[in-house]
Amino acid sequence: MAYSGSDLTLRSVPRAQLPRICSLHISAAVRLADCDFMTLSDLQDLIVFKLVREAGDTRSRWRIVLGPFRIYDKTTHPQCNWAVMPTGSAREVVVVERLLDDVRMEHSLVTPD
Repeated sequence: MAYSGSDLTLRSVPRAQLPRICSLHISAAVRLADCDFMTLSDLQDLIVFKLVREAGDTRSRWRIVLGPFRIYDKTTHPQCNWAVMPTGSAREVVVVERLLDDVRMEHSLVTPD
């Protein structure tokens, strides 16, 4: 779906297309700073929730496996501005990496808390 002119608002754009729309700067009215992205703490909570639901174990264990999240500037990393370096057993790392691939497709850009 193409967006142009005055019909482009953040509410009219499907959420999945917001990062693409913002990174391409289609309209002067839409700037990267105007997009409503998930915060880093919300992203961490979402990932931990999904890991507990899909792989079991405790929230605290998955937070330890995930470790610190890195967030990068959106101008230098327009495709995905966050990263995680999981540590733990081989099984835990595989589970995390598979989940992260899916989460990056839905939430590629986050804002600091």
